[in-house]
Amino acid sequence: MAVATPSRNAAEECGDLGVMEVDPKDLPEGVTMADVRLCRERPVGNPWPDGGSLAPWDAVE
Repeated sequence: MAVATPSRNAAEECGDLGVMEVDPKDLPEGVTMADVRLCRERPVGNPWPDGGSLAPWDAVE
């Protein structure tokens, strides 16, 4: 199985987050490697990864 990453410098850019590895054959029609996020554990869509917050948050009542 050939696995590709979206960037040659992905390991350096992602660090501890790890690199998203995808087999281009597994991508749906119309999706390219440019559409695949770079880092495996990037907290996209989750404001509290592993129970922690990435930024200050003010509760709104």
